Amino acid sequence: MEHGVFGLMDLDVDGCPRPWPEGSMEPGAAVETIRNRVDIASAARDHLVAVRLESWSSKPVTDREIDDEVTVELTSGTVQLWSVTSGPGREFEVGPTGTYNLRVSCEGHEAAMRQDLVPDYTERYLLQFWPV
Repeated sequence: MEHGVFGLMDLDVDGCPRPWPEGSMEPGAAVETIRNRVDIASAARDHLVAVRLESWSSKPVTDREIDDEVTVELTSGTVQLWSVTSGPGREFEVGPTGTYNLRVSCEGHEAAMRQDLVPDYTERYLLQFWPV
C-alpha cells in the first residue's frame, strides 16, 4: 500500500472508466467503487497491509466491526489487488460476471492513525464479496 490507498481492479481493465490508479478518492472516504474498480483508503501513507479476500454465495455473518459496505460491478468476476507503484498482485476469483456487494472490515486502523512510522501489517483488511 502506498500513498494512503490500495485497490482492486477487475481483469477486464478496458471495462473500467478509469483504470487504477487514475483519479483520487474523495477526502474522508473509506471505500469508493466504479465499474471494475474498488479504492480503499488506509490510515497511513506507506506501509504493508494484510488483505484477505473472501467470496460468499450470500451475505456472510460477521462479528467484526464493519467499516463500509459498497456495491461493485465486475465484468470478468476476477480481481487483482493493486498498489500505486507495485502494480497488480495475484488474481482472486470473486465469481461470474455480475454485481457484487463488498464488505470492508479493518483491524488496526486506529493504531495506524496514531503513529508516524507505521509498522508493516498494523492494518489488517477483510474484504468479503457476495452477489447482489
